[in-house]
Amino acid sequence: MWTPSPALIARTLRPENSPCDRSLPPFPLPHLPPRRPSSQNKVSLRSSRCACRAFSSSSPSPSLPSSPSSSSPSSSSSSPPPLPLEGVKVLDLSRVLAGPFASQLLADLGATVIKVESPSGDDTRKWGPPYVKNEKGQETSESSYFVSANRGKKSIVCDLRTEEGKQVVLDLVSQSDVFIENFRVGNLAKYGLDFKSLSSRFPKLIYCSITGYGQGGPRSSEPGYDFMIQAQGGLMSITGESEPSKVGVASTDITTGLYASNAIMASLISREKTGRGQMIDVALFDSQLALLSYRAQDYLDSGKVLVSAFLLPSLPGP
Repeated sequence: MWTPSPALIARTLRPENSPCDRSLPPFPLPHLPPRRPSSQNKVSLRSSRCACRAFSSSSPSPSLPSSPSSSSPSSSSSSPPPLPLEGVKVLDLSRVLAGPFASQLLADLGATVIKVESPSGDDTRKWGPPYVKNEKGQETSESSYFVSANRGKKSIVCDLRTEEGKQVVLDLVSQSDVFIENFRVGNLAKYGLDFKSLSSRFPKLIYCSITGYGQGGPRSSEPGYDFMIQAQGGLMSITGESEPSKVGVASTDITTGLYASNAIMASLISREKTGRGQMIDVALFDSQLALLSYRAQDYLDSGKVLVSAFLLPSLPGP
């Protein structure tokens, strides 16, 4: 169990050469450094077994190159080229899988991602076994599930119920390009962290909200869970040999994370043209329907309820 200060403790998810446990010493609140001209980019490749890369609060954060031609291969032959999202700063208030998966993809592409956790930590830290083993081969209290969705990030513990905690998040928002959250619709308004409040203060901010059923509609206030959406979105009816079955991985959450990261990158490009950020509304239910792809089109064209491919008639031979 963590023992944070009344408002927050800043810590890395898993620093190098440290076991994956929760007894890591705190470090100063991370400050996102200013961008540097792209000509000064110096990038090192990430390498980690399953760990999240540790960031130093004093490490420089190179800027996002303005165009592919801004750096020539011949001038950077001694070092790897910059990753495409170097210099982009992401503040991630999401938890479990869909949101963390989206921000992890951005981190993989070079973005600096700060994960904000509640005093009790992301739920998935405890979702084991299996648990990550330390260098001595001993199990730690860090679940494999959590580590699989949070590499490449740094983390702070922050209590939004306190004024200090809210101010810390607002300070980080002021330095960020992207804000990701998966709270239930309307729940962040009481902290002044909803899109309307933040966009009025930070018009260039890209705000990505991940929910079960989207920002509007009759079910917008309801929570959404992967296995539930797999059933409601038609995936279970086309899976299994006899009875509808759940897919063996949280495919709805992962698909939602993919759509979210794709939309965020499109918004970054749009901002370069317009100078303004925007609101991204990503829903588990919408993402699951889109994942049905040609099977959904089969239903629209035939009007027949989708069933598992195992139950379809055999195709005629040649």
